[in-house]
This record gives sequence, structure tokens and C-alpha cells, in this order.
Amino acid sequence: MRPNLPQWCHRKTLRSRLRSRLRRRLLADRRGATAVTFAFAAIALTGLVGLGAEAGNWYVMKRAGQNTADAAAIAGALTLGTASGASGCTTSLQTTAGTSGVTVANANGFTSGSGGVTVTVQAPPWSGSYTSHPCATEAQITQVIPTVFASVIPGAASSMTVNNVAVAEVKKLTPNCALALNQITVNGASTTISGTNCGFEANSTASDALQFNGNNASLAGTALATPGGCNGTVCSSLQNLMTNALPAVNPFTAIYNPSTNAGLSLSSLPCMSGGNITISGNKVNWTNPISPSWTVSSQKAYCGGNGNGATLTVNSNSGSNLLTFSPGTYIFSNISLQFTGGTINCPSCTCPLVASATTCTGVTIILTGTSAAKIGTLTVTANATVTLPAPVPNTASSAFNGVLFYMDYNASDSNGNGNAPVQITGGGNTVLWGGMYFPSVTANFGGNSNTTSTCMEIVAKNLTFGGNSTFNVAGCPTSMVSQINILTMLE
Repeated sequence: MRPNLPQWCHRKTLRSRLRSRLRRRLLADRRGATAVTFAFAAIALTGLVGLGAEAGNWYVMKRAGQNTADAAAIAGALTLGTASGASGCTTSLQTTAGTSGVTVANANGFTSGSGGVTVTVQAPPWSGSYTSHPCATEAQITQVIPTVFASVIPGAASSMTVNNVAVAEVKKLTPNCALALNQITVNGASTTISGTNCGFEANSTASDALQFNGNNASLAGTALATPGGCNGTVCSSLQNLMTNALPAVNPFTAIYNPSTNAGLSLSSLPCMSGGNITISGNKVNWTNPISPSWTVSSQKAYCGGNGNGATLTVNSNSGSNLLTFSPGTYIFSNISLQFTGGTINCPSCTCPLVASATTCTGVTIILTGTSAAKIGTLTVTANATVTLPAPVPNTASSAFNGVLFYMDYNASDSNGNGNAPVQITGGGNTVLWGGMYFPSVTANFGGNSNTTSTCMEIVAKNLTFGGNSTFNVAGCPTSMVSQINILTMLE
């Protein structure tokens, strides 16, 4: 018989049994192991996610650095592209190219000494396969990127260095026969304009920078380029057409630079007194040969019409049918030139008309005036026999080396009756050797202009072609020939 225990003793025994039962259940419970395992796994997973995000950030920074290096190299190359040729990439211009590249890098958020970044832009490249390319630019951007998650890996560095390198060069694709600072227009149903080993370019960015107004018109050369577009039914069939191209470099900026509106001032030169040119009303009379008005020791102009304008006309219908120049530079102020017949030449000039030349004598003709409306015009027709070469070099001013015709940049783009201020519609008897620069006006070339000259480099605000003409620059000094350029990423 069980003893009759006190009440408090029963309660103590019950509590002991409950504790024992809870202890056994707790020891048998495995649900907490999952939580502990997940806690340790979460730490590792967080580290992997962080490492992945950090690697992604490395890629983004690497990509941004490379894109900026490309842009810096291109900026430097475009600066060097303003040179007239490989010899034109001087040390001074190379330094400017480096500065241009660094400026672009800074604008993109990469500055040497900031955030572990080093930017170096140099021309020519200092290493690799292109150190002998004077017109190439190398850009190198070095980034020191700190590591956070990766640095906890045993043996890993606390930062990483990323190098980004790019090399760019503007290459001369082909010389230009003619460069329009704005637009080229080709008129006529079957007009054919050809370039012998040279091309044509219009620097306008407009959609009609190259305008063709004939169904069978053709402008053919080694390349036909424009930063803008081509308008006309023949555009789709043109060979060697390059739209959205780099603008061509104007080779005559030493005379007048349209981008800065700075040029040589010629309108206020004193007038020649006496000599072999006289003015009678609005007519110019002369005795052959006429002599230069601008020399090293005397800078003067032939002035016409007491400021009201005059015209020097050569034709076959009067006694004024022969105009002979002596070698030198001629400035005609308020005087127009009309060669509509007769013979205009320079028998004592030594520059060849159908070959290349490096040192020879010739003629430079400059049209200027006391106001824009009084600057003379230039007309040459097929009835005239015109054989004139330009001097190489020009002894009066090196800015006019190889230049045959120049019209003052203040001239208006109209001669008062709606016609272009420059009209050259010569035939087989017209042989003009040298550069022609008409920076503010339209130059119209028609007929069978200039088929034998080996140097006829034309630069004008606008160029209009009609008839069938052939152009050639093979005999020109390279410094006076514009180029069609292409941008190439070398590395």
C-alpha cells in the first residue's frame, strides 16, 4: 500500500516529470539546425552577391574608360587632320592635339590626379606599331579601382589597375579638285564633271549639300564627299559617294579663314598713279605688258572709276584684244575683269601649264574694293584664249603661293543682276594653272572648262557646274590642295 504523501510532495514530483519530458523533447527537436545553416550560408551568399556587383562595377568603369580613351584619341586626330599633309603635323600641332584629347577626357569625367585616374594623350603614339605616324594620336587612361569584397579573399590586393588605350588617325583619302565651303550644285540634264585622280567635296551639313538638277548629271572623281547629304535622282547611282563625311580642310586660310572671319586686309591699299593702266570713265585701258601693283617694297592697287567701279574688258571686237601680264601680283580695286575674247597671257612666266612645279614665276590676280558692292567680278568665256599660271612661290606674300585668282572675302554673293560673281565658261583655249579662292561668293563653271591644266584647285563658298568639265590637281603644290579625309581607329 502506497504511503499517503503530502500534497506538496506530489506537486514536486509532477514538476520533475514535466522538466524531464521537456528536456527529452528539446534534445530531439532538429528544426533550429536549418536556421543556423541558413545564417552561415547567408553570409557567404551576401559575399558572392557583393563580389558579383563589384565585378560588374569594374566592367562599367573599364568600359567608360575605354570609351573616353577612344574619344580623346579621336579629338587629337581631328586636330591633326587640319594639317595639309603628313609634313604638316608639326610639333606645335601635335602638342595642340594632346591638349584637345585631354580636354575631352576631362569633360567625360576623367582627370589626372582625381579618383586614381591618369590621362595621357600624345601625338605621335609613344609605343606600339604607330610611333612613325606623325598624324596619329594615342590616348591612355589608367584607373586605380579599390576593391571591397574581393579584398577579403586571401592574397587579393586592395585595389586593381585598369589600362585603356586607343590610337586614332585622320588619313588623307584623296585630294580634292574642288571644295565648296557650303554647297555644290550640278545643273543640266547630262552635265558631266570629272576629276582626274581627285574628288569633290561640299562642307555643308545640309541634306542638299550636293544638289543635282539633271536626271543624267554626273560628278565623277576618286571620291564625292560631304558631311551633309545628296539631293537629286542621280544620287543613288553616283560612284564613290560619301555622305556624313568629315569636312575638308580649307588650304587657303592664310588668306582668309571663314571659321574665324579673319583675313588679309587689302581694300585700303594706296592706288597706283600713272603706269600702264589708265581709267577712262568706267573703262580700263592699258599698254602691254602691265606690271605688278604689289611687290615686297610697294603694296599698291590698281583703282578704278574714282571709287565708282570700272571694267577691264578683253574681247575680239575692238582693239583691246590682247592683255599681257608680267610675272607678279596684281590687285584690282573696284575693277571687274571680263575676258570675253582676245588673248590673255603671261609670255615671260615660267610656271608650266601642263606639269608640276616647285619654283617658278607666274601671276596672282586679286579682286578687292572699297565696299562689298564695289568689289569687281570675274568673267572668262569660251571665246577668250586665256593661258595664265600662278607663281610658286609668291614673292609678295607667301599666303598667295600657287594662287591664281582671289576675290576679297567681303564680296557680296551677287553681281547685282542675279548672276554669280565668278563666271568661268571657258573651252579648250582656257588653261588656268593654280589655286582659285572665292570664300564668300558662288563660282560658276560651265562649258568645257580647263581640260589640259594639271593644277586647278578651286575653293569657293558655293560651286555651280554646268557643261562638261575636267579638273586635275596632280601638278599643284601639296600645301594648296584640300583633302577628303577619313577617320580611322588604329587601336
